[in-house]
Amino acid sequence: IIRLRHCKYIKVLGNGSSDQYGFFMTSTATNSPAMSVSGRSSNIEMAYADINNHGYGFWVKEEGACEDSLQYPNFTIDNISLHDNRVRNTYYSGFYIGSTDPNGTRPYTCNGVTIYPKPLRLGNIKVYNNIIDRTGRGGIQMSCAQFGTNEIYGNTITNIGQQLDGQQGNGIVLGGYTHANIYNNTVNYTFAA
Repeated sequence: IIRLRHCKYIKVLGNGSSDQYGFFMTSTATNSPAMSVSGRSSNIEMAYADINNHGYGFWVKEEGACEDSLQYPNFTIDNISLHDNRVRNTYYSGFYIGSTDPNGTRPYTCNGVTIYPKPLRLGNIKVYNNIIDRTGRGGIQMSCAQFGTNEIYGNTITNIGQQLDGQQGNGIVLGGYTHANIYNNTVNYTFAA
């Protein structure tokens, strides 16, 4: 598992191998992502990983937090590039990008006080040239991507929604406050229409 928290200007690239994918990642943990970016992170590239049997392939987000610096509008997770990866057999989503609670409706207890913080927004997120096959829920889900140019392109997405949940079986999903350019993707065999 590779976790980048409060990181800037990092490249995690498996292209130094004679194989197409320099990283092979597998796990029995059904709740954790293979690769994650969170906190006050920006300018990160993750590529050439073969991810098999994880909870999620990629996770890029910061949910509500007690610290003001980790609440909207005080920072934007910016300039994240996820490309040329293969993600297979995830229990949940292949790519889980941004919080699905953009308006801060989930309660958090901070020093004995319940608050409803808004999660960090994202900007300039690029997800491209990935192979995503056999996910429990969605293939690529992007929420809170409110700023900059966000793009999802050149991905091959198949056999999505193996949990058979009608609300969680789409190839590509855009959530609250997101604007993105989506083009040249191939999506086949999803549970949700």
